[in-house]
Amino acid sequence: MGPHVATIVALDAGGTSTRARGVRDGRVVHEGVGGPGNPRTVKGDELVASYTEAFAGCPVADLVVACVAGAGTLDMRAVVEDVVSSLQPGACVHVVPDYVAAWRAVSPIADVAVIAGTGSVVCTPDDSGGWDVSGGRGWILGDHGSAARLGQALLGWYAESPSELPEWVRSELRTRYGSSDWHWLVRILHEGSAPASLLSRGAPILTALADQRHPRATEILRTEMALLAAMTSQHVTRLLGAEAPLRVGLVGGVWRAPSAVTAFAEALSSQHPTLRLADDRPRDPLDGAESLAHDLRVTS
Repeated sequence: MGPHVATIVALDAGGTSTRARGVRDGRVVHEGVGGPGNPRTVKGDELVASYTEAFAGCPVADLVVACVAGAGTLDMRAVVEDVVSSLQPGACVHVVPDYVAAWRAVSPIADVAVIAGTGSVVCTPDDSGGWDVSGGRGWILGDHGSAARLGQALLGWYAESPSELPEWVRSELRTRYGSSDWHWLVRILHEGSAPASLLSRGAPILTALADQRHPRATEILRTEMALLAAMTSQHVTRLLGAEAPLRVGLVGGVWRAPSAVTAFAEALSSQHPTLRLADDRPRDPLDGAESLAHDLRVTS
């Protein structure tokens, strides 16, 4: 029998989905997706079910690195570690906040990471090996530019003035929510255990409308991205100085929409001229989680 070849698993868990990638000897041996994996917004059996689905069919792992939204405190990291350890009992498990993976994904090209997924966060590493983070307050008090906020705006608009929206929007709502009746939408949002995840389903509809240059969708997107750009500018000014010429890297699903990237870039240029996008291609935080897992495997 030859030498043991380790299997490492990288996890990216957020407010909408939990994604797992298993790698052995440089080859991807597992890819899985589960439901929301943020331990602050999803609890108990539902949280376990999300991680179980992501790990379904995964080989036995030697190392699991879980980069998780909501895991900024020891108690939340312990919750995730317990769940992952129950699914991979022989593995060494490391749990870190999701922005660590985001930073790893953009660090080759950028000085600042701006995450716009279910929520929104701006982060940079500090001089002590820790992290400086702005945002992450959730869709009720913050998360401007996030999928949850964009979806919330879309659904509010639809409930208020459904006739303003083209017919294809109703079809998309039926696909994403099971119905285009706004009464139904209100009901599932109030009864659902993970409203941010539900709201996020509407974000691609709003950005698609903005990509088509629908005036109201464009206005909503510009307003949200201006607020996210303001948070980015304030973060950089507070930590690095107003005149620092820095590159901004984009991470998260919202940035797949060209209209979102354009709106953010225009707002950032207006508010903080020394900041610029490293490029307009969003990075995948799961790639950052895998990079971190490889490094931890080498040093462990």
